Amino acid sequence: MNYKIIEQPGFPINLFNFRDYNGLKSLMALMFLLSNVYFVIGMYGLLMWPDSWYWPDPVHKTIIFSFHIMVYVLVYCMTWIAYDLKNVIGYASGLFSMILGIIYILSPADFVPDFFPFLGTIDDALVGG
Repeated sequence: MNYKIIEQPGFPINLFNFRDYNGLKSLMALMFLLSNVYFVIGMYGLLMWPDSWYWPDPVHKTIIFSFHIMVYVLVYCMTWIAYDLKNVIGYASGLFSMILGIIYILSPADFVPDFFPFLGTIDDALVGG
């Protein structure tokens, strides 16, 4: 028997394969569309009305911007899981390792403390890389 391996498109390309939609994929596609609209409107408001009551100072602007990014990334990841579960596990473990590396770099408790001139920096660079 001659078997062929057919390469399936991954996310976000398979988002436009409407024949494979089910209830979960349809709901996630709608949420993804709404999160894109929410993000674009929020960024438009941030850029066009910098001195409005909604964003009174840079701290609030940063918080609002971070919230818009967080909502977008969360919905993007949920949509990705709904459409392409086979690749999510590898990327999730890589993301988890990256987050732990960033926490290690930013934390004051290191394996080699940062007050050693060269070794403390090399330690953080190796973990971050």
